[in-house]
Amino acid sequence: MSAKRRQVAVEVMEPGKTRPAATATKNEYRRMEPEELDEEEWARMAEVQCHRRRSGERYVYTCALFASLNAILLGYALQIIRGKNSGAASPGARSEAMVGVEAANGRNKYAVLDPSDEPELDAAGSQGGRRPSVSEVKSKERFVFACAIFASLNAILLGYDVGVMSGAIIYIQKDLHITEFQEEILVGCLSVVSLLGSLSGGRTSDAIGRKWTMGLGAIVFQTGASIMTFAPSFTVLMIGRLLAGVGIGFGAMISAVYIAEISPAAARGTLTSLPEICINLGILLGYVSNYAFSGLSEHINWRIMLGVGILPSVFIGFALFVIPESPGG
Repeated sequence: MSAKRRQVAVEVMEPGKTRPAATATKNEYRRMEPEELDEEEWARMAEVQCHRRRSGERYVYTCALFASLNAILLGYALQIIRGKNSGAASPGARSEAMVGVEAANGRNKYAVLDPSDEPELDAAGSQGGRRPSVSEVKSKERFVFACAIFASLNAILLGYDVGVMSGAIIYIQKDLHITEFQEEILVGCLSVVSLLGSLSGGRTSDAIGRKWTMGLGAIVFQTGASIMTFAPSFTVLMIGRLLAGVGIGFGAMISAVYIAEISPAAARGTLTSLPEICINLGILLGYVSNYAFSGLSEHINWRIMLGVGILPSVFIGFALFVIPESPGG
């Protein structure tokens, strides 16, 4: 019976092919079926899968390496800052004369929050100045946190204006009958103008101080938002949009600088992240405003949506009489 099977297998094979040298087995007949692959095909597929897996591993490793560049840059920047702060004297030690000058100029008012700046005890266990109590330190920390919150309101202006325009532009088009090109200009001009405001905000803050630069940005934004609220035409709306962009650029740039200068070293990273959080919060508030006022008349609802953005800048104006000037201002 087995001899007949071998004979049939030889007859079924094509003329151009030769029979394998190995003896015929059941597995050999299964390989000859068209739906199954031979050993060479299986080896080729396994090699291709192995190559794909190795390529994927290399790709993931490359992505992780690029993602780690931020940490490398951060570490490099910290080393530069530490080198600048170490002074020309002994490393890690600050000159007593410099500390006295900073204290006299009022530039060391936040140094008590940093444990490294606390006065050292002498051999008798006494110190030159009075050691601050725990309640005083906690009070100063809360005050710095409140100042950082008020400074971060500038970032809410940026997020709110970006978020609210996505819904208000629908009603602006219906009310003022603007074209699609005018819609694109109205929405996209904010990024360009705020960039110009950020570039000019640095020199302005060096001239008049960080705190009053935030106040100037709030005034410019309030002017622009008021013009947009009562704009009768596209031209007037664009003028208000440009002014609002300049004010947003001023505030968004200087708020992070102000927070970094008033924050103690132990909490500087946490506090400087508040502007980014407030940008996302402002975008969310813009969407909420779109939903809340969408049921009003098309002539009124978009004006209220844009006018509500004045409220954070009003709070910033009141906060300027409470928060101090930063040590760098």
